[in-house]
Amino acid sequence: MSCCGQNRIAYANSQQTEAPQGTIGLKFVQRRSIAVRGRITGRHYVFHDGAFTRGIDPRDATDLLQSGHFERMPT
Repeated sequence: MSCCGQNRIAYANSQQTEAPQGTIGLKFVQRRSIAVRGRITGRHYVFHDGAFTRGIDPRDATDLLQSGHFERMPT
């Protein structure tokens, strides 16, 4: 069975109940879902229609926040 990998990424992100130390959470403010690769770390992140995503490396979060499509999750 072949898989594009997006389902594995989505599952991995959904299993994170707490962000690892040194990471932040972001909210995607658009009305769609996307998968992005962090420019600095190369890590894949999946964002869903207004949902919070935890475990974002701060080095990647800087670019994402500057795009205007994300908000930082309150701590």
